[in-house]
Amino acid sequence: MKIESFVFYRDWDPSKREDALKELRDHNIHYIFVSRGFSLLGVYSDDKVADEAREFIELAYKKYGIRSIVPLGRGKKRRLFIDREFVREQSEAIAGAVEKLKELEGFYAIYLDDEPYLTWDFSVERVRDEFNDLFEKETGYRLPDEGRVKGRWDYETALAFCKWVGRKYVEYLRALITAYKKICSRIKSLINFYLPSILPSVDAPVDVYGIIETVDLISHDIYPGWHYYYCSSLENMVAFQTKFLRCLTDKPLWTILQGHRIMLGYAPTLEQIEKWALDAVECGSDYVGWYAAEHDYLMSVAVPIKAEYTRYGCPERWKKMLEVSKKITELEKKTSKAEVAIFASYDSILTHGYRPLIYAFITLYKNAGIEVDFITEKHVEKNSNVLEKYRCIFLGYTPVLRKSLLPIFEKYVEKGGLLVACCSDLRFDEKSGDLSEWKKKLFGVAREKVFWKEDSVKVTGKVPKLRDVELKGFWERRAILETSGLVDILGVWSSREPAVISKKIGGGKTIYIGTRPYLANCIKGEGKWVDFVKAIIESK
Repeated sequence: MKIESFVFYRDWDPSKREDALKELRDHNIHYIFVSRGFSLLGVYSDDKVADEAREFIELAYKKYGIRSIVPLGRGKKRRLFIDREFVREQSEAIAGAVEKLKELEGFYAIYLDDEPYLTWDFSVERVRDEFNDLFEKETGYRLPDEGRVKGRWDYETALAFCKWVGRKYVEYLRALITAYKKICSRIKSLINFYLPSILPSVDAPVDVYGIIETVDLISHDIYPGWHYYYCSSLENMVAFQTKFLRCLTDKPLWTILQGHRIMLGYAPTLEQIEKWALDAVECGSDYVGWYAAEHDYLMSVAVPIKAEYTRYGCPERWKKMLEVSKKITELEKKTSKAEVAIFASYDSILTHGYRPLIYAFITLYKNAGIEVDFITEKHVEKNSNVLEKYRCIFLGYTPVLRKSLLPIFEKYVEKGGLLVACCSDLRFDEKSGDLSEWKKKLFGVAREKVFWKEDSVKVTGKVPKLRDVELKGFWERRAILETSGLVDILGVWSSREPAVISKKIGGGKTIYIGTRPYLANCIKGEGKWVDFVKAIIESK
């Protein structure tokens, strides 16, 4: 199967429309997201808009072979998806709009939402103010009735809130999809994920799996340039997001890239436009395309400046996007052959953030050149044997790890697997219980101390290729003072206290690293950690 390409379409001037559609077709772009033209809510409420939509969708498909993905609506939603009357009204509107357009073959899918981080006036306090009684009735927990919520609730209430809001959003989606599928079942449903939705927080409490199981198509939207403000390694954000979502689902995956100027004046180079598209293909995307409308933003006062379509605002970048579309649509879709996996704990992401997980991926996939998959709690709970597909598993960033998973990891090692952890892993279970006994049992770390002075790890002869190589520690440094069971010392601090140890369990082994190697590599620039990671994988 070949890769497909798409673009967000904005040429609504009738004198330009046919030239624009022909240009897309000539570059193998067979799908468009209708942008700033019409929405289903407009079609539902206005017959004139419905006529215009029918005319355009029919022209694009019958004359140029281009299918349309139509948004449900645009802009911030003033009412929340938890509001049952709002859900009923939205369901009625989407069904009514589909009734008007159902005979059009070129009407391919409905762009339901940018899911809920940016398109809803959402906040923890707003949910509390409007739905605290309902939350308490359905969960048994209650948010603080006044003032700030975060920091004033307990851990179990916070988790209950995140799961409840995530479930409510999935119920909203199911109601909309059920309503319109009764009218025309062939029209697909699409949800777009932003990074804070793929990797949720209490401010964006998203049931990622629930959404993926509910809709037909998954898209994700990346403006990679923003990440340069944090760390240049994050240029690999396209690869990370695409690979992460690809590992969560077998459903069609659409990667939306930037070709336009965004806030603070940043715009991708022509080389970046091509590189990111190829990253998306390599990491398993099925459809790769472009949001391309030049824009800027007055950040301090949060005021947008009028957008210009990149086709006219920067023809050079527009031409490059078209060329890349033609190039990637000649490529075959990729399937993973990974023997190495990164375990991503959603509990840890929710409570401690996601960026360390990204650095683990960049170190392994981009810098070490190792093909990797992601696995999550859901994968393991669904099939405890899933770990056995991989000869090596890295705990990407798991300060919180469900207790039920630990015997499964132990079994994986006993059967011959290699499990690698760092000093920040295995601190708490899902109820904030201490995991030090499991750290001792799995990794042989019985007692350790944290120190903060600059220091380097000297590799011992147990890693022959790197003997006496020094690796800079970063951020957190832990000296292992007492071990449990028979362990090998792979690296020591300048004090000669162990920094990296390996423990044999059954037919396999574990490795514990007493610092943050992925951050050291990506932020500190200590690239020798890449060599170390490659060496321990090769030694398996």
